[in-house]
Amino acid sequence: MLDDIKIVLSELTIGIDFEFLIENALNVFLSLVIYFVTRILFKEKWIFSYTQLLVAIFLPIVAYLITTIISSNIALSLGMIGALSIIRFRTPVKSPFELVLYFIYLTIGITSSVNINLSINFTVLYVVLISLLKFSNFSESDNFNLFNNLNDDNSVYLNLEIKNKLDLTSYKAQLVTSKYYDEKYFYTIKSSDINVIEQIVKEIDGNNLISYSIDV
Repeated sequence: MLDDIKIVLSELTIGIDFEFLIENALNVFLSLVIYFVTRILFKEKWIFSYTQLLVAIFLPIVAYLITTIISSNIALSLGMIGALSIIRFRTPVKSPFELVLYFIYLTIGITSSVNINLSINFTVLYVVLISLLKFSNFSESDNFNLFNNLNDDNSVYLNLEIKNKLDLTSYKAQLVTSKYYDEKYFYTIKSSDINVIEQIVKEIDGNNLISYSIDV
C-alpha cells in the first residue's frame, strides 16, 4: 500500500498552468466590465453589495473550470450534471435581471473554455446593448421600466429560511414575500432600521432557523 502511494506521488506533477491563469484573469476582467457597467448605468441597490462583486469574480472561473474538466469525459460530465442538479437557488432575487446577470457570468466562463474571442465579443455586445437600453426613451418608460430600482427607499432586506411560521406583528418590519415549500418557510422582510432586522434573526430559535442573509 505504501509503495503504491509512493508511485502515485512520484508520478504526480504539480506546476503552474499559465494558460489557465491568463484566460481566467481575462474572464474576471470581462465579468467586472459587465458588473461595473451595469452598476454605473442603473445603480440598482442589489448590485452594490459586496456579495455581488464576489459573484462576478468567482462564478466565471467556476464555470470555466467545470467546463474544462468535463469537456473530454462523458462519464464525468454526466456525473457533474447530476451533482449540480441538486443545488437549489433559494435566496429570493431582488430583480429578474439579477438572475440574468448570473447566467451572463456563467456564459463568459463556459465560452472562454472553448473560444476566448467569443467571450470578448459577447462582453462588447452586452455593453453596447445595455447602454442603448439605458439611454433610450424605451427603458425610461413608466409602463416598461426594465431596470426598476426595487430598493430605492434605502431599506434593509432579510431573506429567511425557517422551519416554523414567523409572526411579524411585534416588529416594525414589512413582509415583502413569503412562500411555503418542502416543509420550510421562505420570507423576504424589509425594514428601514437594520437593528430591527438583526433583532428578528436574534430572536428566532436556533433549531428553527435554517439560513438567512441580510442585504443593505
